[in-house]
Amino acid sequence: GHILTTLRSIRAAVKEVSVPKYDYVTHSVMPDEHNSMITSPSIVIFEGILAFHDPHVRDLLDMKIFVDTDADTRLSRRIRRDITERGRDLDGVLSQYERFVKP
Repeated sequence: GHILTTLRSIRAAVKEVSVPKYDYVTHSVMPDEHNSMITSPSIVIFEGILAFHDPHVRDLLDMKIFVDTDADTRLSRRIRRDITERGRDLDGVLSQYERFVKP
């Protein structure tokens, strides 16, 4: 998918890499014209709740750091972020959390 292709391009030292953007409203990757371009990064921080899920992705990472916070802090941060940055309402944030994150 997009993640493996992008990380492999970065690892291969491709001069300029197109990084897809995700649309949190439609839950899909945005069209290519919304991509960000990065140029020869020295350090890449790849983060996310499932960052270490795919063994192919893990194999591309030189260093892996997992930061664990208590459940209340995680939920509080998610609520603030999803409402202010992603245009969601409280019910939507809590529903998604209970259906997809908490299990």
